[in-house]
Amino acid sequence: MYCRNCGKQIDDNAVVCPECGAKTGVPEQRPAAETPRAYCKNCGKEVDPKAVVCPHCGVQINAQKEKKPVNSLGIAGFIVSLVSVIAGSTFVVPLVGLILSAIGVAQREKYSSSGFATAGLIISIVTLVFWVLMIVLLAVGVFSGFFDALFDAIYGGQPPYGTYY
Repeated sequence: MYCRNCGKQIDDNAVVCPECGAKTGVPEQRPAAETPRAYCKNCGKEVDPKAVVCPHCGVQINAQKEKKPVNSLGIAGFIVSLVSVIAGSTFVVPLVGLILSAIGVAQREKYSSSGFATAGLIISIVTLVFWVLMIVLLAVGVFSGFFDALFDAIYGGQPPYGTYY
């Protein structure tokens, strides 16, 4: 084909003339729906996306792994567990982290990022044990002080069985 503007010979499928830039009147052809392309990791040649073995070099082509959604409950449990370590002055915060992390661990097959759920579960358990020990020690101190004050009130500050020298 020849350009109508400058008369130079051009490709039959050219949309514009490469010499003068004038439009040739040929409609631009676009591929309908591009199929996804796959390439062999060994030889780099294009292969059928559904192929299991490269037809060029014979190397097995790994199928793309299915992307799993993010384990948001596991991540939330991890974050709440970290908050409970830093500012967990109540027993409820590590308990919420434990519940969220446990649900995240139970659902780890369906989601990615399961490590956060496991870490949150461990942190929550350690934090809960710490706070249970703190509450027990506080209770022992309160009861000890209560009984000490009670014996002082009953016996007038004297030991009940004589002196201890």
